[in-house]
Amino acid sequence: MKKRNLSVCNWALLLAMPLAVLGGVLLENLHGEAFCGLANPVWVWVHVALAAGAVLLALWHLNLNWKGVANWVRMFGHHRSWAFKLLFIFFFATLLTGLCALPFWLTHGHFGLGGVHGKLGIAFAWFAVVHIVQRTKWFQS
Repeated sequence: MKKRNLSVCNWALLLAMPLAVLGGVLLENLHGEAFCGLANPVWVWVHVALAAGAVLLALWHLNLNWKGVANWVRMFGHHRSWAFKLLFIFFFATLLTGLCALPFWLTHGHFGLGGVHGKLGIAFAWFAVVHIVQRTKWFQS
């Protein structure tokens, strides 16, 4: 059952994460302006929805691979790969800045913390690509 869940989770992540990242890149380039006839807040909410789904899948992925939340700190500490550790750090930094940016955006509109969140998200995406490329054999089997 775990192997099937991991397969479903990984393939869903492979579809969801690029959509969330593309939404973020779009927002980085819009600078608060409309796009394709849709106001910027529409694109922000699309990104929030896509990113929330991708985050839930990423947390499920961690849970499946590391056998529960209680093991996450220990597994992170024992992991040998610096690229993986940076992926993990950028994931949580992106998540935290996104969670902080959303209420400010709701009350004040476009502002600087969203840009910091976006830059962290791009760094996270780069390390996610490295993580996926290192595991291409898994997807080919």
